[in-house]
Amino acid sequence: MQKILFIVPEDFGFASHRMSLAKKMIALGWDVVLATRVNEHKMIIEDAGIKLYDLSHSKNNIKRHSNIFGTIIKLVLLYRHERPDVIHHFTIRMLILGTIASLFSKKNHVINTITGLGSAFISKKFKYIVFRKLVTLALRVLLPNSDVTVQNNDDFKFIKELGIRESKIHLILGSGVDTQQYCPHNKINSKLIIALPSRMLWVKGVGEFVDAAKNLKKNYNCRFILVGDNDNNNPDSINSNQLIEWQNEGTIEWWGHHEDMSAVLKKIDIVCLPTYREGLPKALLEAASAGLPIVTTNVPGCREVVDDNINGYLVVAKNSNSLIEPLSRLIKSKKLRLAMGKLGREKVINNLSSDIIDQQNIDLYLSFKKL
Repeated sequence: MQKILFIVPEDFGFASHRMSLAKKMIALGWDVVLATRVNEHKMIIEDAGIKLYDLSHSKNNIKRHSNIFGTIIKLVLLYRHERPDVIHHFTIRMLILGTIASLFSKKNHVINTITGLGSAFISKKFKYIVFRKLVTLALRVLLPNSDVTVQNNDDFKFIKELGIRESKIHLILGSGVDTQQYCPHNKINSKLIIALPSRMLWVKGVGEFVDAAKNLKKNYNCRFILVGDNDNNNPDSINSNQLIEWQNEGTIEWWGHHEDMSAVLKKIDIVCLPTYREGLPKALLEAASAGLPIVTTNVPGCREVVDDNINGYLVVAKNSNSLIEPLSRLIKSKKLRLAMGKLGREKVINNLSSDIIDQQNIDLYLSFKKL
């Protein structure tokens, strides 16, 4: 029996992004193993028939990042014990540590997925510039030993420029979305609701969204919603006091984290994500599948989901004024909202559903049996 081992930083990320893929692999007769930081999704994962290893007991981000050698040793022992046919790493951190570990274990087929290049490839701060150079060097050395999947065309180009053979790079657009769970719903809002669904990080464009909301509320009777938690382990996280202050001012409403985003999107009229850079944002896939028009930034990842002036608008990043005109157009025209939402859903059904994306990953796994 074939065995696949997934290496993912957090259990919630696996549950939300990779569970359908894992279930399809089990249905094909594969053993599925997951190593991750186990938090609140242990039962959901194990009930699906997935063997689970807790990769780290520390909930402190600083401690987790400082124990690099300990994590590598854990992975070496895990790879030797489980002897998987395929190892699939997700995120840059896990692919670096996991690929190093794979060098000391039985020969496996290793797949490394770039889910986004993160803050280090956005910030101009000196420490991030140094970190970026180190990460780039590590990728240049380690990736030739693996197949690489990327989620957008910009990351494809970046990996190719590292000297990785194009035949080893695979463009797979994100993790897909369940188009039956995320489907259009008739809205009965007395006030239009514009929402930003994301972790509450500055790099997600939350500040720009709030500034645009302040401006737009002068002319339109709308509600502006932030959906998602902040992340105290992330240096870019927005302090809870700031979020509450904006809410108390009447600028936005902060709904916090919601497990069932399909239910949330049934209440929403427009989705806005002014992010600085992405791999391929699940939030936009869900919004498009739910038949919602989108305003987002013209950055990697977002332009794979939104075609400008077709199913939404692409605007300049880090500029709150760029949000005002497209949001105004959508606020004023229900016909436009419905038309863009319909085209967005069609795009997801034809190109970005979980069935399509999962099959692309499965085809890659099965191709190794022919080698």
